[in-house]
Amino acid sequence: MNENNINLNKIINNLLNDKLDVNQIISESLIQTLLSHILNSLMTKERDLFIQNNPSSVKNGFYQRKDFSIGSIPISLSIPRTRDSIFFPSILPKYSRTLPDMYKNLISSLILSSQSINSLKLTLSSLNLPFNSEQIDQIVNELAEEYRAINTRELQPDWLFIFADAKVIEIRNEQKETKKAVILTAIGINMAGEKHYLGSIIRYGNENLEAWKELFENLAVRGVRRVLMVITDNFSGIEKVIKGYYPLAMTQFCLVHLIRNARYRLSKEEWKIFREKIEMIEKVNRYEEADRLMEEIIEMVEKKHRSFAKEIRKDKERYIAFVKFPKEIRSRIKSNNASENFHKEIEKIRINSGGYFQSERILEAKVCIMIKRIEYGRWRKGEPLIKGYLYELDRMFKEVYGE
Repeated sequence: MNENNINLNKIINNLLNDKLDVNQIISESLIQTLLSHILNSLMTKERDLFIQNNPSSVKNGFYQRKDFSIGSIPISLSIPRTRDSIFFPSILPKYSRTLPDMYKNLISSLILSSQSINSLKLTLSSLNLPFNSEQIDQIVNELAEEYRAINTRELQPDWLFIFADAKVIEIRNEQKETKKAVILTAIGINMAGEKHYLGSIIRYGNENLEAWKELFENLAVRGVRRVLMVITDNFSGIEKVIKGYYPLAMTQFCLVHLIRNARYRLSKEEWKIFREKIEMIEKVNRYEEADRLMEEIIEMVEKKHRSFAKEIRKDKERYIAFVKFPKEIRSRIKSNNASENFHKEIEKIRINSGGYFQSERILEAKVCIMIKRIEYGRWRKGEPLIKGYLYELDRMFKEVYGE
């Protein structure tokens, strides 16, 4: 195999952000059409390079193959030939009819990494890949539709934990105006210790209780009935919303956000003591010890920051609810990092998109790809720490809800 042939594989690999399990990131019909175009184009270019380096070889048309596949998806290929039969495309497996999974991620990776749909079209054009605007728009539309389908799919009734977070974003509308919006997302850990994306709500304007109500209403309508604990930021009035749908669920306000907030409200020395006592709370054996330490924190803060101390006292129980759980899993449930980390991925996409999303449809398409990559990637094995304590968590769940 010559050096130019090898570089073609490198081109494909460089287009992919990472190695991921593949499970229908885009629809099968689009995979069949688009990957056939991509592979046929790359194979033809590879033959051109081969002939440049082997002047004695001559093109000899193509032969059709319909027996290649990616998983269960058949791919129709036009394989270029040379008259001396020496050439065979290096991007195809020589002794197998199953193509590598990485090809199936190609289009999704291009969509996710492109700053805009127009830049994606330019990228494909610069690669001399035979796609037109209608095909790219079709891909984006199907991904956006799939995002909506994911957000309406039926959910399991019982969940150990639900993490919820809100993030401010900017979306460009049809009038080319960039509007402030908020996306609220719920991530869940089920009774088997598996992490799943549950749903998102996208609304223009500021974060408000109506949007939070809509998020939890969406979960309830889709089948979520019983939750052991909900972990969120301390947004005013949010616990009342949660209790309206899940009255028996414990509520944990994000401890990490409390520490961040304290850093801006306290002196350097006060914040150091504050943080140390919070760390002590995470390691106590009994809930009563956590309650005592939190009282000490409040008394310290109250000396110079009465309003802040009042805020903490009002929600004291919500900040230390996680202590009722085994020490070994507290780091996973003391904050809403699960949902916040999901939003950090959206933030990376926003920055790569030029600071805003070109439309709500494009936002939905890109988030759809991201959901599938996370669900079928790093979330696939579940939460090992949580799984190690399922017996204890199941017992706690039954104490609240019965058998």
